Amino acid sequence: YMRTLRALFNRAMAEGFAKAEDYPFRAFRISKYNLETRKRAITKEEMLRIINLKIEYGSSIWHSKKFFLFSFYCIGMNMIDMAFLRWSDVENGRIRYKRIKTGKEFDILIQPRTQELLNYYHKKNQTENDYIFPILNDEIHKTPQSQRDRIKKIRTRTNTDLKAIAKEIYGKI
Repeated sequence: YMRTLRALFNRAMAEGFAKAEDYPFRAFRISKYNLETRKRAITKEEMLRIINLKIEYGSSIWHSKKFFLFSFYCIGMNMIDMAFLRWSDVENGRIRYKRIKTGKEFDILIQPRTQELLNYYHKKNQTENDYIFPILNDEIHKTPQSQRDRIKKIRTRTNTDLKAIAKEIYGKI
C-alpha cells in the first residue's frame, strides 16, 4: 500500500497538486516493507509425477494439466499471455510474444514436449490469427471486459483442477 501511496503522491506533485517540500517519502524507505511472496518450487520427481499422471482425455482437468505444462515448458508463461497467444506467434521453432502486463518481449525455443502440446491444439483449417488455446474466441470475446472475464473463469477452473491434481499426487493439499 505504501508504494501505491508514494506513486499517488508523485503523480500529485507532477500535476501540481502537491509541493516537493511536502514529500513524505524523502527520509522514509519503503524497501524495508518489501514483503515478497516466498518462492515455492516442486522437485523434478514431483514434476515427473504430474507429467505422467493419467487423466481423462479432453476433460477440463486434462486441459488444465496441459496449460500448466505449457506454462512450465515456456519459462512460466502466465495464463493471460497463453490466452492471447496466436499461431502467428509460433515460427521457425520458436514462440515469440510480448507479455501483456509488462510489454517485455520473449523469444522461447520450442522443445519437443512443448511441440507435442502445440500439435494437440493445432486444428485443421486453422489460420495464423487463431488463438492457440481454447480460452478465447474472437466471435464470442469481443470486448476487453469479456476477455478478462473469460480468462478469469478459465484461471479459476485451472487452479481448482491443479489442486485436484496435487491432491491426487500428494494425497492432500
